[in-house]
This record gives sequence, C-alpha cells and structure tokens, in this order.
Amino acid sequence: MIVVAAAVLGACGTTGARFPAEIEPRPAATATRTADITVTGTGTGTSTSTSTGSDGSGAAKPCADGRPVRWSPAPPASMPTPGVFRPGSIMDDIWRKGDLTVAIVTDAPPAGSMNWTEPTLEGFDVDIAGAIATALFGNGGESKIRFRAVTTKDRAALLKNPNSGVDIVVATYTITCERKEKENILFSGVYFESRFALLVPAKAGFKTLRDFAGYTICSTEGATSVQKLEDAARSALAPGDPPLTITLRPRAADCLVAVQQGEADGVATDDIILAGMKARDQYVDVPPGGVTAAGDDLAEPYGVALHRSHLDDPNANKLRDEEFVQFVNGVLRDMMASGGWATSYQNWFHVTREEAEAAAPLARNPGWPAG
Repeated sequence: MIVVAAAVLGACGTTGARFPAEIEPRPAATATRTADITVTGTGTGTSTSTSTGSDGSGAAKPCADGRPVRWSPAPPASMPTPGVFRPGSIMDDIWRKGDLTVAIVTDAPPAGSMNWTEPTLEGFDVDIAGAIATALFGNGGESKIRFRAVTTKDRAALLKNPNSGVDIVVATYTITCERKEKENILFSGVYFESRFALLVPAKAGFKTLRDFAGYTICSTEGATSVQKLEDAARSALAPGDPPLTITLRPRAADCLVAVQQGEADGVATDDIILAGMKARDQYVDVPPGGVTAAGDDLAEPYGVALHRSHLDDPNANKLRDEEFVQFVNGVLRDMMASGGWATSYQNWFHVTREEAEAAAPLARNPGWPAG
C-alpha cells in the first residue's frame, strides 16, 4: 500500500493537501445524472444468453498507422539506474522536480480506492504507479507519488493540458485506436486485461440484454463501455421492443448508487470494476461472461497513459516522449517478469475475480508490447 503524499493540484483542490479531493466514501445522493441515451432495437431480438466465450482480443482491427491497437514501443534492453537519466529526458525532469504526479480513479476497488483504516490509497493501479515511482526514485519511491483523483471523462483533458501537472494516468484506462489518434494519447503496453460486462440486482431475472427493454442501465461518462452497450443493445432489441435507456454518471461508484436507489436497473462497465461492486454489495451480481457486443468485442485492455509533450511544445522532441513510454514499458516488463505483477494480482483480485486467468499480459503475449 502507498501512502498518499499529496493531492489535487490547481482548480481541483489545494496543493499540498493530504488526500485527493474526491475519494470514497462520498454522499451517495450527490451523484449527478449527466445524460440519458435512448436505444431502440434494429436486431432480431433472438439473443438467448448474456454469456460469450470471447474477449474480442483476437479480432481487433489495426489502427490507422497499421499497427495493432495494443502496440507500444519496446522497452529498453536494460533499465537506467534510478536517478541516473539522460539529461533532458522526461524521467530526468520528473526526478529533478522530486515527485511523480499520477491521476488515478479512487472509487473503483480493487483497481483504486481509499482505505480509511490506514489511511491510504490502495489497489492494483496504485501498485502499478508505485513500481514506476520506484524505478524513477529508487527504494521508497512510492512516497514521492502525488495522487490526483480523476473521473473517467476527465482523463484525456488532463493529458492534453500542459499545465495540469499530471505526469501519467493510471486509471483503468482502456487502450483504443480512437484515443491514440483523435485524442493523441500515448499508451504503454497492456498491463491488465479487463472485459465489458453487466452488473444486475441479484435474482432480478435479467438473463439476456433484451430483458432490459424498457429498463435503464447506468454507465460512466467517457467510458468505452457506453458505445459497447449501445451497439449490443441495438443488436439485442427487436424493432417494436420498448427502448433501453442508458443513463450516465461521472463515476463508476455513482452507478452502483443509482442501482441501490432504484434509479437504474443495472451497471455496464469493466468486469473488474463490477467485481469490486459485487464484493461490497451482496444484493447485486455479475452474470458470467458479460454480454454479447457488436463484433463480440468485449476486451478492455488497460494501459498507462502519458502526456504527449510534442503536441503543445513545438520545440519538444517526439523521441523524448517515446523514450518515456519505453521506460514505463520497461517497468511493466520487469514487474511482470519478476513476479511483482502476480503478487499484486493475487493481493487484489483473489476474491473478486477468482474465475479469471491470473496470467500477466507478458505471459499471454510473447511479443508484448508489440501487439
């Protein structure tokens, strides 16, 4: 576990505060509905199961540059000594300023959440950030992290803003071609494979997505799950079926609250986030396998997102950005190869995701992070 060294910068909080401004638990009634999307059917309405045997990873189309969506530059053959970096590199800049500012979700256990007993931020994403900080600052590098709480929709804005102060985003951030191309986000190699899924009230009788005709499903604003749910619902519903309503909330925890308060009938997002919800509430359940999405594309591969400096600074070197991505990939490679990834996985997911294969992306893909 990593003690939170500092908190939100700029308009989102006071610099030097002990914790991020938005951390759970928070008043449930304050969750704000940001939008509603009405989905009508164009399919046959003949779907019979919410289960699927594929995570979609084998069918992913290449991005506009011809590379796989998961592609990321290879890590260096050998990692630099902490604190000994090429002058002018991003790693050297971070080391000289004395801290690593990490944007992270704080309401999504077991990826990232607040433990008020310690008190600390904890979770798998926190461990990923800690490994990067240790590679930058050496032993005890975790204490150099300044966490900043972030919502799903605000992640890209922080990376695009040169004055945000954010160095990296480790926040259940799914790698997509659109985010790379249209939002100009740099991603590390995949460090975790999640899947799109549904959470429903236990014993509610929802067995297929068509069962949600006339009902409401909550998802997180800015998440890839929104488009997946829209595509899947259109295919599952037949013309003439009552429409399915997708209601959006700023944070995943807000969607669980919406179900608890009767404002929604289910939650659609990454399965690991839903597993954390299930662990906290015995009255909800996650049907195995999620739902069938368009093209059976249920994959949610997480990557560390990094600021692309050469877009906002005409004097910046594009190779400087890539060097930082390679460095982060070296941290992830070493974490997966040394057993650190497996230790973190067992620590956070042994209860909530016992059905999942506990194999690091490096073990599943010998060519990692090339695709």
